This record gives sequence, C-alpha cells and structure tokens, in this order.
Amino acid sequence: MSSQTDQVPGRLADGMPPVVLGVVLFVASECVFFSALFAAWFTARARSPQWPPGGIQIDPSLGVFTSALLVLSSVVVAFAEYALRRQDTAGMRRLLWLAVVLGLVAVLGQGIHLGGLPFTISSNGFGTIYWTTSAIDSAHVLGAVVFALVVLARSAAGRLMPSLMRGAAVFWHFVVGVSVFTFLVLEVLT
Repeated sequence: MSSQTDQVPGRLADGMPPVVLGVVLFVASECVFFSALFAAWFTARARSPQWPPGGIQIDPSLGVFTSALLVLSSVVVAFAEYALRRQDTAGMRRLLWLAVVLGLVAVLGQGIHLGGLPFTISSNGFGTIYWTTSAIDSAHVLGAVVFALVVLARSAAGRLMPSLMRGAAVFWHFVVGVSVFTFLVLEVLT
C-alpha cells in the first residue's frame, strides 16, 4: 500500500513530472490541430482539378535546408538533455544555445522562403492553406526556441529543474517532426 510519504514531491503518482505531462497533453492537442490543417490540405487537393492551381511551382531547396537544420537541432537538443542527465550543466547550456541558433536560422530561412513565393495567403485556397500551415509551423518553432530560452534562463539563475528540460525537449522534437512533415506535404508531395 502506498502512502503520501512514498511519493516524491513534484511528481504524479506514476512518476511523470507535471511539466512533462503538461507538454505531452499540449503536444496531443497540437497533433489534432495540425491534423485539421493537413485534412484541409488533402481535401482541397482532392477536389481541385489542378494542384497546385495555376501551375504554381515551389522550389523545395530552401525547405530541404531548413528541415535539415531542424533535424540537426533536434539531435543537439537530445545531446543537451543527455548532458544534463550527466550533470554537465555547462555542456547542456552550450548545446541548447546551439539548438536555439539553429532554430532561429531555420525560421529565418522559412521566412525568406515564404517571402519569395509567387502566391500569397489570399491568392486562392492553395495559398491560404499553404501560408497558414507554414506560418503556424514557424510559430511553433519559435515557441520551441522560447521554451529553450526559458530553460537557459532558469539554468543561469541556478533554478533549473530537469523536468523542465525534458518538457522542452519533448516539445522541440515534436515541433521538428511537424516541420519535416509539413515540408514533405506542402513541398515534396505537391
């Protein structure tokens, strides 16, 4: 039989820290949100006599570059989390800063890519769904960067909880996965 004294403060009964549970639940809701965006994309594509409309051509080269940066950043975040588990806080900070820079460069690349497209959000249904999904994806990458900056700030103040780093890592990996899937759907499978 378990008593209250058997539980570790700051953990749920199953051992998952609340911050990690919160991130997992948020990620689950974001999966539903992105599923709706992709459902709109595939529905519009299935109903359109020509896809993309008007002979729109999208050069995926910048998308390949930004996706590669994001995948690399995900690997870096995994190493940062591993460094923290080894109690190498300085190493964790260096790696997390590298991930932040990679994330910001990827968002900048996404912005340059969007700015150079031959269509806008109001051009047609294709443009609306493309721009909406791409912009929301970029906003999520920025959100992951902000989450990492919070981890770095708490670490610098000496108040880092490993569960916060775990939550940031879970969100970062989710965002990278969504970004790669977004790239594949919007630019490779188009």
